[in-house]
Amino acid sequence: MRPNRRASAGAACAYLVATLLAFLAKRGLQAFVQHGGPPAFDTIAKLADRLGSGMATLGFGLAALALGRLAKKPAWADTALALGGRGIPCWLVTIAGQFVLAESRPRDGGAMHWFALGGHGVSGHAAAAALVFWTVRGTLLKDAAAPVRRAVTAALLGWVLLVGWSRVYLGEHFVWNVMLGYWIATVTALA
Repeated sequence: MRPNRRASAGAACAYLVATLLAFLAKRGLQAFVQHGGPPAFDTIAKLADRLGSGMATLGFGLAALALGRLAKKPAWADTALALGGRGIPCWLVTIAGQFVLAESRPRDGGAMHWFALGGHGVSGHAAAAALVFWTVRGTLLKDAAAPVRRAVTAALLGWVLLVGWSRVYLGEHFVWNVMLGYWIATVTALA
């Protein structure tokens, strides 16, 4: 095994162990994040919830495609097409994960129901946000100057973390559900 593959495999194993630990401590982590905060936290969480959905991501992708074509910006159109191409398998795996890990939402008690429709064991919002991160970083930013690439990468990473936080803060998902969404998007985008 080459060093890069060995490091990637080690990182993937460490991430899965962290996800398992988050699952085992899901109630404590939920209580810590969802304890409430100032009214501005509710507003920010609800905004991230709306703008971080798969449908909003699809809308942003279509807008980038249309604007890219109209403004003759092929990198925008390429990014939108890459997002769509990666979005379909990411969505399918996320839906399958929600079926297999059909956990109730934390605000509904968080009981685990294996292999059932309507489950919430994987965060689709987290998957969509992470997919945008990897797609924009890998297509739109691949030829950008280093300072631009760093700044946009930091902003996108902030967005991914904000969307994940909002899902936990609003009682929609446990931390481990968000982590699974991130992992599915990362694997889909990098495959």
